[in-house]
Amino acid sequence: MLAALLWLLACGTERWQIKTASDANAGSIATRPVAGSIAMLTSYPAQNGNDFDRIQPTELITYQLSDVSLLQFRAETDGDYHLVLSDGTHTMIAEIPDPACVASTSPLAPAIAAARAQFDAKHGPVAPTPTTTGETVSVTGVAFFDVFHSQTGVAPNAIELHPVLSICFGAGCAPPPAGTAPPPPASHTGCASANGALILPLLLRPKSWR
Repeated sequence: MLAALLWLLACGTERWQIKTASDANAGSIATRPVAGSIAMLTSYPAQNGNDFDRIQPTELITYQLSDVSLLQFRAETDGDYHLVLSDGTHTMIAEIPDPACVASTSPLAPAIAAARAQFDAKHGPVAPTPTTTGETVSVTGVAFFDVFHSQTGVAPNAIELHPVLSICFGAGCAPPPAGTAPPPPASHTGCASANGALILPLLLRPKSWR
């Protein structure tokens, strides 16, 4: 019990299993990336997901954003690297979890660890204060609908790439992805619930960047 509480303090809470691909449906994620764009993803209807179910089809898709601008990054209190991406007009967030906060059973744990290492090789150690850059990157990651909590760079629909599975630096650094994305999910609302009961996180703390 104490170990679980310490893990929660160090890592995150809201939809955390889904954010780290540690949920029961993570094995259904299509890991071969499809071409995406910030304009496309940020135009999807906003969604309110729960703590256990992925919003289909979007949260089962790995997208590649090619040659976008990395405006800013920082380390968060939950261990994530928070990246602000831009296409020059729109912004959205991508997050690279701390591998220590990813369940060892996650099928994406190796890719998350590799993405973290890729970022560290370029910019580590990452500080909790924002670093402004503007360099060109290509990022692949699983789509995720977060909730609004004053995040820097948040998209209008709070969509993110979370977790990031790979990142490279420089124009044209990633090969073109194969395939096209399916249509976005229909707009719906919901609560984080189990058996109809509202779930309130046991531990709440400010997360201006998460």
